[in-house]
Amino acid sequence: MKSRKLWRAAALVLPAALLLTSCSEQTSVAPEAPGAEIEILGNFTGDATIPEAVDAGLEVALVTRITTGSWYETYVAALENEVEGLGGTLQILDSGDDLAKMASNVDTAVNSQADVILINNGTAEALNDSVQKALDAGIVVATYDSDITLDGVSSIDQNDAALATNGLQTLADDFDGEAGIVVLSVAGYAP
Repeated sequence: MKSRKLWRAAALVLPAALLLTSCSEQTSVAPEAPGAEIEILGNFTGDATIPEAVDAGLEVALVTRITTGSWYETYVAALENEVEGLGGTLQILDSGDDLAKMASNVDTAVNSQADVILINNGTAEALNDSVQKALDAGIVVATYDSDITLDGVSSIDQNDAALATNGLQTLADDFDGEAGIVVLSVAGYAP
């Protein structure tokens, strides 16, 4: 039973991970107003049939720390599309940038018997106990940009240092070390 749950969750989490980490030649413009429709651009060319492992649909809980901005809107739109496409349901538990509430939201997801819990921007200090309860209940847990390292948790992380290094190296290579670079920075946000 647990093996089947893992396969079902992998069938959901892996496409979502690819969506989050993939690059496309197409670009998207952020919506002008909150709640504006977001177009999901992609180049999927594979078989669109629902994998047998998720034929019953999954109950997915998204426990998120951050719920603002175009990144979040795009992420949720893609996640809703993916979960709905696989016949599942998505419950969004907004933590309002409050780690104590985030831990409570993980507990809520466990109590609602979610099949999969996705966690964005959590910390081990705040969430390890709640995440361990989820794992003990046989719930698949995947994190994005979190420092949770419990056995059984799948993690997807963005490496800002590698992004900066690779981007700057590409500029140096493309312009033979002669490019003029301007760094724009806003207090509180990394340039």
